[in-house]
This record gives sequence, C-alpha cells and structure tokens, in this order.
Amino acid sequence: MVDPRILTIGGWMAEPELEWLWHIASKLPPNSLVVEIGSWLGRSTGAIALGGAGKLRIVCIDTWKGQPDLVDSDHKLAKEIDLKAQFVTHMQYLGLNPTPYAGMPEYAGLYYLDADSGTAVSEFPDASIDWWFNDGDHLRLGADIDAYKPKFKADCLVTGHDYFCFYETIQQEIHKRFWINEIHHSIWVKYNTGKPPEWY
Repeated sequence: MVDPRILTIGGWMAEPELEWLWHIASKLPPNSLVVEIGSWLGRSTGAIALGGAGKLRIVCIDTWKGQPDLVDSDHKLAKEIDLKAQFVTHMQYLGLNPTPYAGMPEYAGLYYLDADSGTAVSEFPDASIDWWFNDGDHLRLGADIDAYKPKFKADCLVTGHDYFCFYETIQQEIHKRFWINEIHHSIWVKYNTGKPPEWY
C-alpha cells in the first residue's frame, strides 16, 4: 500500500499506478540508477523514492514550467506558483532529502535537475540507466526514447505514463520503435532486451 501522504500531492498519477511504481522501486538492486522525466509536484517521485527506501540513485528531470501546449489548461499551475520549490517542499514533507543535481551521482539519493529532457541526456553515460520512467512532455516522447536509448543498460526497464492519454502520438511514437511488454493502468512497460530484468 502506498504511503497516504503521497496521495495529498497534486498530480494525475492514479493510486494503483503509484503502488506499481513503489513496488518496482522496492525490487531494484541497491545503487540502481533511476531516471524520471517529468516530476511535476512529486507525486510519482514520492512513490519511487519511498519504495526505494533510500537505496537508489534517483534523478528527476523537469523544467517545472509545464508542457508548452498545456500551460493555459492542464499545466496552468506552472504560471501561478514556483513548481520546483513546491516539488522540493513535497519531498521534504515525505521525509526525503532532495538535492540539486551536480553531476552523475555516486551514492544513493534523490537528485533533481532543472532542464529539459533533451539537454539532460548528455549527463548520463551510455549503458548507465537501470529504470527509465517518462512522464514529461508527451509531444517529445519519441525524441526522448531515441535520445536516451544508448543510455539504457541492456536490462533496463523502459517505462512511461499516459499510454491511454488523449495524445494519440504516445502510442504512435512507441509503436514506431517497439512493442510494449506490459501495461499497468496507463503505465507502459518495455523490457529493453525483450526479457524482464533478473531483479524484476
């Protein structure tokens, strides 16, 4: 069961999806590198970080400015408050210690990087990411998959949110590149090698 404090954080991630994120984080080996693209207010981040119980290197990438085509609708909050500051506050509320990203982390912790996903990709060595979770700008999902693919370990768990979103491009961009292996509510899952990681 997901920590009820996470449910008080705003966002679109449903409780069963949060439970799945928590479960996956709990199974990852110590010091695994998790990259989350699109953290918003920290709802999904909290599930991953608490599920990982302090054993993971988690890097959260976001501009905290909202998706450009949604800043006057679903993401209008980005124009009204300091989203990044609120993200940090929420993580502290969960008892976590969010740290500004200052280069590839050596040790377990929760790190946040204020950057767009296309710029941030250069921060990661090839074959370094154990779990990739994309819930960022849905219009650039295909570009993100292509850019980050060399950064995935052979047995990386490649995942993302909103498979059944109103953006038809999500499924289109995914299926141009691969067929997914699982769906959990609206979270899509691809085994990078075609087989689930041993830890999974």
